[in-house]
Amino acid sequence: MTNRNTTSTPESRGQLAYTAYGKSVGFKTHDGKDLPMFHELGEAQRQGYIAAAEVIWQLATTGSATI
Repeated sequence: MTNRNTTSTPESRGQLAYTAYGKSVGFKTHDGKDLPMFHELGEAQRQGYIAAAEVIWQLATTGSATI
């Protein structure tokens, strides 16, 4: 089976970043609770992951980023 992660949109890059974060912490919060799914996050939190992923995307694709 092929892993079909996509990075074609800012939202998909944000979701991928959130998933990578979740994987690195065992999908648990700092106090041991389960992390919510990306679509269950509040709008501000989703936008935060999207913004962070976009900076990394800019650095990876152009060598510079704007915050």
